[in-house]
Amino acid sequence: MLLLPLLLSISITAQTDPVPAHVYGEVIEVRVINVDVMVTDRNGHPVSTLKHEDFELFEDGERVDVTYFSRIADGRMAGDPASPEEDGMNAGADRADAARTPVTWVVYVDQTNVQAIRRNQALQQLRMFLERAATPGDRGIVAVMDGLAFRLKQDITENWDEVIGAIAKLEKERVSYGPTFTAAASIRRDIRDVNPADREMQYVARNIANRISFLMEEEARRTRNALSVLGALVDLLARDTGRVALVYVGSGFTTLPGSALTEAWRSHFPDAADWIGAPKPEVHKVALEHEILAVFRRLTAARITFYTIHVGENTMTGADETGIVPQTGSSAFRATEGEILGDRAHMIELGVARDLAESTGGIFFKVNPALSRQLDSARTDLNHYYSLGYSPQGVPGKSRKITVKVNVPEALVRHRQAVRERTPKELAGEGTVAAIAHPRRIAVPRVAAGRPAAVSDRAAAVNPMGIAFEADRPRRDRSGRDQLLPFRFNLPLASLKFISTGRSRRANLAMHFALVGPDGTIWPLESREQSLEIPDAELTADPDHQTTYAWHLDLSPLRVKAGIPVDAEGMRLVVSVEDRIARTRSTIAVAVPNRR
Repeated sequence: MLLLPLLLSISITAQTDPVPAHVYGEVIEVRVINVDVMVTDRNGHPVSTLKHEDFELFEDGERVDVTYFSRIADGRMAGDPASPEEDGMNAGADRADAARTPVTWVVYVDQTNVQAIRRNQALQQLRMFLERAATPGDRGIVAVMDGLAFRLKQDITENWDEVIGAIAKLEKERVSYGPTFTAAASIRRDIRDVNPADREMQYVARNIANRISFLMEEEARRTRNALSVLGALVDLLARDTGRVALVYVGSGFTTLPGSALTEAWRSHFPDAADWIGAPKPEVHKVALEHEILAVFRRLTAARITFYTIHVGENTMTGADETGIVPQTGSSAFRATEGEILGDRAHMIELGVARDLAESTGGIFFKVNPALSRQLDSARTDLNHYYSLGYSPQGVPGKSRKITVKVNVPEALVRHRQAVRERTPKELAGEGTVAAIAHPRRIAVPRVAAGRPAAVSDRAAAVNPMGIAFEADRPRRDRSGRDQLLPFRFNLPLASLKFISTGRSRRANLAMHFALVGPDGTIWPLESREQSLEIPDAELTADPDHQTTYAWHLDLSPLRVKAGIPVDAEGMRLVVSVEDRIARTRSTIAVAVPNRR
């Protein structure tokens, strides 16, 4: 625990005054990564009597020494940690009087493109499970994302009446349906009703294509928002040193938004597929896959076990309640090309939801009447497991493949498939969610236009790049429907990492924006990529002078969708800025000036 302040100071100082390599070497010597391992027999019963010599741990295929070993049985420590006097290992005697090992239960309900009836069935079953599974000392929190707004229903608490109550209230809330639920039926009907002999068929085809493209963009944006919130939650939970169970209730994440509508359009208008402006779901695939991989990368640096409750609509016949789906080409698929691609998109959602669970050693569930009892296996995971600690080699930040072998015939072993040690810079910027969820707790002074302001130590912990940020009064756009929110900020060039491109140097930034209401409701806005290229001739050779340079950005205003109360009293604008090259991240929350 005493290591964290040291790492924070290193990461902040390293922006302008690089730390000698031997300092990092001293930190590496005390690093430990814990791998939690669940072992069951072929009937699914936990095996809780193994010793350290029954395990072999491999990092990227190379065997590593397990320098810390403990086992949890019935929720209590049943083996003492390693001690140098006992050759680094001691399974120890069972301790029936030991305190229970607490668990943090995080329920993340992603309402992007889900039906209320399936969501409520999942929540009812989950509530029944938590009512009997939560034990004294366990903590819980409920987070909700509907594609437009994100809310933490309450702070992390040990009061389970609050947690259960929050889930019960959520069952009564309306679902903000995504584009595939609100407009897809209308578009399908219009496609079906088009007469091929109609002289205006080309005009109709283009009109429908534009509507599909709009919905596709909206669906991709909602998916990015849901992924962004999930990644932010992982960042927040990564600071918890105990066991964390993240229960995801949702339909997964597609990388082919609007694919079923697009294929229906292509099928009905085959000559229009190559038109300029034709809807193309595949153009979003690479970007959305990048966002999904970023979440996976964050999960490798966290001691979080992911449990998926999939509530997405299953359009395939032959899929059972455990989520098993037929292979491509199966007779279970419907005949039309559009529906086949729709099933393909669903399989992608299903696959991502399953991978999120399996990559962390968790379990994938599909909503069904027996879900409450099936979830007992999650409680068993957290009551019976082994913790293997080892010292990683090399520098932090690298993802490492993990393999665990157990000397038990026919044993089933689950654990996270990769681990990654958080870098000092990530540790310095891990207050992202805290700044978003509780912006008033982050002290960021108002900024004089044209130059950065000094920030407090508290603000510097989440703003290691020293960015000065300011929001202006919102205004209506030309249509009078949406609102525009101008902003500006300054960035010291010395805080960026540049790569040489020959005669110049380039830095790459990613900016993520969100609005936060006084009650904690969060409206993700948009993300932007920004590059800065500076000719070598304009950079002074004296590094002491580089800190005097600042980058002042005049960017187009943020577009705020109708229905988001941007001009309400107490609104905050939050920006999270990431140096793509150095992986440094700053987060700032500022007040939005009231227009009235």
